[in-house]
Amino acid sequence: MKNLKNHLNTKTLFLGLLTLLFFSCSDDDNNSPPQSVTDEEINEVLRSSLVDEGGIIPDIDFMSSTLSNASSRPSNSITKNLNDNLSLANCNQTIMQSFSNSNTIGDRSWTISSNWSWTLNCDAQNNSISFDLDGNGTLDFDGPNLSKDINRTHDFNITGIEPASTEWIYNANHTRNGLIQSNIGNQNSMTTNLVYGSTDIVVSKSTEQIVSGTFEVDFTATLPNGNTVIRGATVVFNGNQTATVILENGNTFEVSW
Repeated sequence: MKNLKNHLNTKTLFLGLLTLLFFSCSDDDNNSPPQSVTDEEINEVLRSSLVDEGGIIPDIDFMSSTLSNASSRPSNSITKNLNDNLSLANCNQTIMQSFSNSNTIGDRSWTISSNWSWTLNCDAQNNSISFDLDGNGTLDFDGPNLSKDINRTHDFNITGIEPASTEWIYNANHTRNGLIQSNIGNQNSMTTNLVYGSTDIVVSKSTEQIVSGTFEVDFTATLPNGNTVIRGATVVFNGNQTATVILENGNTFEVSW
């Protein structure tokens, strides 16, 4: 009986250890970070980089507002002062500008810091033909679906600046890189890099709205466990303040602003 009792105690202890090990492993699995980024998260990162504050479309809108002479849209002090300086720019002259903006609207808050450099290009007869625009800055953004702390760079060439033209044409490269915390999907914390390259973004001078054009996008996200997710997409501007985003896997979604 004594040997049987010892055997049963040993067996009970062994089973207890196995149970503890099983639940420990289960807890580790439940607490382990996500291994991938969902399509929902990728879509939201792309959407936000386009239309939210500090996004590419607000940047284009800012530049169009700066270049515009339309009296129907009053300029704020930043765009007015810059527009005055650009109007007086000489060929090959560079105009520098820095500004910051913090605000909260509804469930979104942000702080933007930007540095811009405009250079006027002329032809052999000293007629203005284009602006080269370089920019960089930072963005701290909090919204319902994600938060981000990122660096931004811009490299624009803007043609159609002559008075006879009814449209501006933007060709540009943008980067957005930094930390994004998703509040949807797998709720990933990820280090991201987005690279945008545009082809003939056409903006109406009369409405200051994007008429047509495309962006090619390369998206890379690195997760805390070291996994890397790479996606490609094309953004097609449809006019009427809408665009279609086409991911390389065939999925599409619409954005509006």
